[in-house]
Amino acid sequence: MKPAFKILCIALLLCILQTRSLLHAEATKSAQALYSDFLYDFFEKSGFKPEKQLLQNTLSYEFPYNVVIALNKEKDKKKLIIAIPQQDIKTAVPVLTAFIQKLTAENFDYRIDFVFTANDYSPVPTADELNAGTYYNAGSLSYIENLETKENTAAFLIRLQTDTVFSHPKRKNGTEIIPGGRGEYGTGTLIPRPLFTLITDAFYKADINYYIKDSFLSLYRLGLTQSDPLISTWLTAHIPAVMFKTNAEHPNYLLNGIEQCIRQYASLQTVGTETHYSIFRIFNRTLWISEKTYIVFLSLAAALTLCLFFIFSFIRGAHRYIHREEFFKTWYLIPLTIGVTALLLFFAQFITAQIIGSRTDAALFFLSVKTVFAVTFFVFGFFPLIYYIFKLPLTGFIYGYLLSVAGFLNIFLFAAIDITLILLFIFEYIIIYISRTMRKVFPLIGCMIFMLLPFAPFINALTGFNSELCFRFISGARFGYNILFAAILLPFLIMIVRILIRFKLWKRRGSEAKSKIRMHAVFAAVFFVCFFTVTFAVSFVLRSVYKNKNASQPIETKAVSLIPERIVQFERSIFTLKLSSKLPVIRYRIEVRSQTVLPVLESNYPYDMFLKPFTAVFALDDYPPEPFTLSFSAQGINNTVCAVTAYIKTETGIQTEKLSYTITGVPK
Repeated sequence: MKPAFKILCIALLLCILQTRSLLHAEATKSAQALYSDFLYDFFEKSGFKPEKQLLQNTLSYEFPYNVVIALNKEKDKKKLIIAIPQQDIKTAVPVLTAFIQKLTAENFDYRIDFVFTANDYSPVPTADELNAGTYYNAGSLSYIENLETKENTAAFLIRLQTDTVFSHPKRKNGTEIIPGGRGEYGTGTLIPRPLFTLITDAFYKADINYYIKDSFLSLYRLGLTQSDPLISTWLTAHIPAVMFKTNAEHPNYLLNGIEQCIRQYASLQTVGTETHYSIFRIFNRTLWISEKTYIVFLSLAAALTLCLFFIFSFIRGAHRYIHREEFFKTWYLIPLTIGVTALLLFFAQFITAQIIGSRTDAALFFLSVKTVFAVTFFVFGFFPLIYYIFKLPLTGFIYGYLLSVAGFLNIFLFAAIDITLILLFIFEYIIIYISRTMRKVFPLIGCMIFMLLPFAPFINALTGFNSELCFRFISGARFGYNILFAAILLPFLIMIVRILIRFKLWKRRGSEAKSKIRMHAVFAAVFFVCFFTVTFAVSFVLRSVYKNKNASQPIETKAVSLIPERIVQFERSIFTLKLSSKLPVIRYRIEVRSQTVLPVLESNYPYDMFLKPFTAVFALDDYPPEPFTLSFSAQGINNTVCAVTAYIKTETGIQTEKLSYTITGVPK
């Protein structure tokens, strides 16, 4: 009898939960959920066989859901995914319908999935512990989680927008291509070259104007560009993905290019794995430089450079013996300078972080602070001290030679990080080699300015840094990043030394040298005080402006109300939480805490009990129904605390409102 009685109790409990969930029928769906219904019905009436795909965090049709149209569903050994956020297609549904109908009439030998994703680009930020376990691009992640296999699969992500990038007359009908983003562990990544080649060839045949965002592709591989979160979601899942952005008023131009890509994708044997390549557009034609080509460049540069200054510098000239002796006296300056400069950069990073904060959007300003600090203390502190202690030679040849060695070593150092950087550092080395025979100050200054030209793409990328990138590479950079930055600064530091030698700044000995050292120390101390005073003042003004710009007004009155209900049944409690709001709610996050291992036994929505101890977390998807009803069962003996966080859409942005309710336990 006892087992039968337990089965009966569980059946009654599930019936009560199901009865409670019928309260949802009285709720009004959000506009986003209603639009998912509209898309499904529209595509079904258009003759397709659409599928509804529930989002992982709710598994409910009361929330928005994905709409999937699969073509050639049985040919799933090879797949092409075309994903479009639902919020982008409201004005393009008829055009997309005609496009899909056109492809349906053709029998491709691989599967094509059109995925209209819901709740991508959530307006609620997720960069905090509060939102742990919540999907940012819920629609795309839900689709990826339901994939049976990721082999022989690629994804085209389409955004139909009205951004200012398309307002220019020449780009009105153009398409912006984003070929990379963040992959697994936050590392930068690119789509494989065969897939990228297919896209550029298809766009050329379809006569599509396209523009590659951050066409200097090393920025993607090094993670130095602000990546789009949607394409990063797909790349993190190891699915080659490329994003196309075009004007929402003229989607046909892009769809013509996509159609050509679909036709050529059939003949693509493999997506490939080569991601170390460069692309240049010359007269609307595409020039590719492969990884093998870069290796050839590296070998030729190494052979030529070795001949130029490791052989010719010491076998030619009347002063070759003096040059050898000078080199043996100064060879250690290269590793020593890199180490000391890295320490100065790290120290400057620590000091400036204490004054202006470690997280900032002013990446160029923060990097300038670090650089000026390190360069100044090297030139007026470290080098004079080393010169007077070790009696270094002050001839133009040896420092020009050390400059060449530094440029040569940087070619190999940064080629090991990203082989496509070879051309940049070869160009820098050519300028360095030209400057070796120069003796006058102004030509040397001109060469140092030209040495900055190869780094123009990186300097430009700094202006697009967000807080995360700034913290990772500048304000909170690890010591290894500072060593790499010191290696980049090394040729510039030696060039500055060459310029100052022409002014005979250090050519003194004895008591005069000691007084010169003291004068440099005083100058460095004065500079230190003045530099950080100005830095603090500028940073204070920038932070005040940024704070005032992003200040938001709090909600004056409570917008969300919570009505709890409890029914005790068979020593268990059935809880029903009814949440309603006067303002539009983007998302609810609910935590149920109780002093028991299983704070929740069953519920009408998924929950996670591994994020926090003794807590069941309902990290719900965006755009809930109004009112929203959560039903769950618990033991009910201990007190149960229900904490609700509501993200509310207001005129000033997304506001957070928190409320909590404690339900007293019922003793046995």
